[in-house]
Amino acid sequence: MGSERRRDPRIRCNIPCDFRIAGRTLRGKLRDVSASGLSVTAEAPGADQGDAVTVTLRVDGLEIEVRALVWHVRTPSRAAGDKGERVFGLVVSDSAPEFARMVARLCAKRAQPTSAPCPPPPAPLRSGESRPSAPGAIARARDSLELASPEPPRVREYRIRIQQKGAPRTCQIVASGVTQEAAVEAALSEVGQGWIVLEVVVVR
Repeated sequence: MGSERRRDPRIRCNIPCDFRIAGRTLRGKLRDVSASGLSVTAEAPGADQGDAVTVTLRVDGLEIEVRALVWHVRTPSRAAGDKGERVFGLVVSDSAPEFARMVARLCAKRAQPTSAPCPPPPAPLRSGESRPSAPGAIARARDSLELASPEPPRVREYRIRIQQKGAPRTCQIVASGVTQEAAVEAALSEVGQGWIVLEVVVVR
């Protein structure tokens, strides 16, 4: 699952979490996150691709539970590999609403604009010129802002059931988009080639 395929932006973070697999709960660390996937570091040598896991995050006094599928596994370094620590790339299959809100907050923090430079002072009036009245200037500025800032499209969440081509294996993932087609495209970009879409359901 290369980064060039990702449609949802990944936000780097460093959040402790619980990593539950096959009835065992292990301590882990959330390395990055998006609306449809996340990356967790944990000492779980038995976990492998295709396994179902549950990640529990505790952020701002909330306990957020995310169910996911292991999509790829790698060892961050030789020293870490000796301890059994690995990095798990996960695709979200189901999550609490608080998870989407947490991702939105992290995205907003990363995209926070820098301070705008101060506008230059108005040019001096030449003889015979007059400045526009304040009410008229304010009205024109408001109209231009309304034209330049249309209502942003609504992003929705979809639960998408996919099947591996030529095999009976199926799974469900959650993806977001302004349209169903955009969400499906994001989901297929996240999981890679070799899958077909069986069903798409609006979550919220």
